[in-house]
Amino acid sequence: SEAPPRPGIGIETPITMASSTIASAARLGVASRASAPRSRRARLTSTRPAHRSAPRNDNLVTRASEAIQDTETTAADEALPETRLGDDEIPACVGTASKEEFMRWMTVNQALPAQKLELVVDLPEGRGLVATDEVRRGESLLDIPETTLITVERAIAESKLGPAHANLQEWSVLAAFLAEQALAIDAGEDGGRFATYVKALPRRTGGVLDWPEDDIKSLLAGSPSQRAAMERQASVDAAIEEIRADFPALTPGALRWAFDVLFSRLIRLPNRGGELALVPWADMLNHRPGCNAYIDDTGGAVCLSPDRRYKVGEQVYASYGSRPSSELLISYGFAPAVGENPDDEFEVVLGIDPDDRYADAKADALKRIGLGPVEAFPLKLNGYPKQLLQYASFALCDPKDPKELPELATRALIGNAMVG
Repeated sequence: SEAPPRPGIGIETPITMASSTIASAARLGVASRASAPRSRRARLTSTRPAHRSAPRNDNLVTRASEAIQDTETTAADEALPETRLGDDEIPACVGTASKEEFMRWMTVNQALPAQKLELVVDLPEGRGLVATDEVRRGESLLDIPETTLITVERAIAESKLGPAHANLQEWSVLAAFLAEQALAIDAGEDGGRFATYVKALPRRTGGVLDWPEDDIKSLLAGSPSQRAAMERQASVDAAIEEIRADFPALTPGALRWAFDVLFSRLIRLPNRGGELALVPWADMLNHRPGCNAYIDDTGGAVCLSPDRRYKVGEQVYASYGSRPSSELLISYGFAPAVGENPDDEFEVVLGIDPDDRYADAKADALKRIGLGPVEAFPLKLNGYPKQLLQYASFALCDPKDPKELPELATRALIGNAMVG
């Protein structure tokens, strides 16, 4: 089942809320390279793209000027981990749009109004949006028209896959649409009104869908995230199989790339009931731990209200949601430095000591208020829930008369919905 909606960029991750900082740090060196300018992660660059093996269309010409593409091969690339998906399995058109082509599409075709932001391609994170004028805290930025959004409804309307497309689950609808558009462009066909955006998408995100199984087993060993990573890959494999049962022309590689993009770029629109959408331009914003600026669609257009003032030349950030580093690593392919993410958390498990002389009576008292003799609590870098201390105080209490335990449990814990 899907997790409850949360503001921010990216699909909700079906991941345990416990994160192992140590285990996440094991991939941190890899993740940092995956987010750096000279990484395998697709990015906008002013250099000529590297040769991609076995392109699907020999007539596809890659623009030399600022194309979205994989970084040119360097000795440093040899140190990067292998990827699950071969580059020749990703549609060849992906990552070939130039910066000028993308911005022309946004301003002319999508009627993006004048901006205080510009796309910059050589930031520490790769590409991002930088202020070209002073930005005040709380002022409205982006102002992306509704017609630019790729929603489930719009994907079905723009697709040529037929009625069966609408029967898929919403994530699969969008993945099938992206794969269809990219493969059509490779085949020399009309890629539709979103062709430029598809060509501007990254070839790789660094997310867990592209990790080989050995990396997941070794680098996430001992972390609660390992199971979540394996489940993520298995769920996408099942979704791809389901899609291809109706649409065998959509290749596994194109679909896996599409899901990888969706997990890292989809936005939930809060004023549309949590509707999922790809939002070109807004998805160029990078995340910063502790940032409280969220994507908003209150007035119809998609906007961002920054949580602080930005000077000219400063990168403007958005929040991808209150996510621990393990979740950022799995979905987006990067992790903040250890200690920098206030949303990092670890699951602390507390329970009644089996040797406690009142162990059974305490367990019974907890059961009466809907709790168990063992409960889990999120311990964050920036604090811990008060219920952790309340539960601990009850677990350690030693009244003279065990008949007092139900009242003690009720006074300490009843009504604390965050417990458990």
